[in-house]
Amino acid sequence: MKILVIIPSFYPYIENGGPIIYLNKLFKKLSSNKINITVLTSKYSYTNKEHKIKSALNINKNYEVKYYPITFGKVSIKLCYSIIKEINKYDYVYFNSFFNIYLITTLLFSNKKIFLSPRGQLIAENIKKKNHFIKYLFIKIINIFDKKIFYIFSSNFELINNLYSKIYKYELIPNSASYEPIKVTQDIFRKKSKFKTKKILTISRLSKRKNIDLILKAAAILRNFYFEIIGPDFGQLNQLFDQVEKNKLKNVTIIESLTTEQIRKKFIESYIFLLPSENENFGNVFLESILHFVPIITIRGSYWDEIIKQNNVGLSTKKCEKDIVLKIKQLDNLYATLKLNEFKNVQKIHNTEMISNKFLKTFHANC
Repeated sequence: MKILVIIPSFYPYIENGGPIIYLNKLFKKLSSNKINITVLTSKYSYTNKEHKIKSALNINKNYEVKYYPITFGKVSIKLCYSIIKEINKYDYVYFNSFFNIYLITTLLFSNKKIFLSPRGQLIAENIKKKNHFIKYLFIKIINIFDKKIFYIFSSNFELINNLYSKIYKYELIPNSASYEPIKVTQDIFRKKSKFKTKKILTISRLSKRKNIDLILKAAAILRNFYFEIIGPDFGQLNQLFDQVEKNKLKNVTIIESLTTEQIRKKFIESYIFLLPSENENFGNVFLESILHFVPIITIRGSYWDEIIKQNNVGLSTKKCEKDIVLKIKQLDNLYATLKLNEFKNVQKIHNTEMISNKFLKTFHANC
């Protein structure tokens, strides 16, 4: 069985966000079962970070990643050519992204069904915020191929909030874990509730829709909590630094980038994970937090809001610093009563093996 994966940017370009770490782990799992995985991607970095990588990387004997240089802007002509050349040599084609020339190239030259994960790019609010008319026209072009596309959405929120697209067939497959769950004792929450220094962790792109400014406003009220914000700059870093300086927020640290192992250490040390980000189709960082048995605060209406209603692993907040403050206080008060099994239940439904099996069943059943 041979699977071709097409994605505009991929591991080790983790600064580009999205499901890059989780997909790399998922493909390792699939390839360990004698499934051949080939990833076609570019060397594009949203933060202009350079990675010293060759044109091809063999992860294992069944899993290869091919990287193509950028020709101009975000486009790699060599990647487009490779798609045309390679696309019909595989049993299945999985495309992860949406608004780019690579998707049009894939649909034009493939003689088989395309399994397409739009990565939240079709969510109505995300479309309306920037280049609305151009995106509308792009979707109309893609809709011509609607019966050739099988959509894979990572959450029901992403499905019901999509705009303009013709959804002929689809499957809901949540993202799997980027990390393995850590080992903890039964009294982990009781012990952490007594910590003198309680760290509120945020890991995210530093962009406007992530509402990091609301976290800083909450930090100005909750001076007895320590806030760590980690992520690459997507146009808001200087504004956030100004906000920290203006309000003399000595309880806030902003770090632009860390390695995956350093991030794992930050999760282990943290007390609460907080990210009031809007219009997330999934949000892998919330799952990563739960894998480290750290309760979450997410925004209402998100995928994780639904998870919280079924499993007591955190709280949901309004888009408002006063409500964020209230939820931090509430979670602090009930912290010692949190149950290990609630976190393990969430970990189980996002297990890598379970998700990889669901992918394979979806491929087999819909070709």
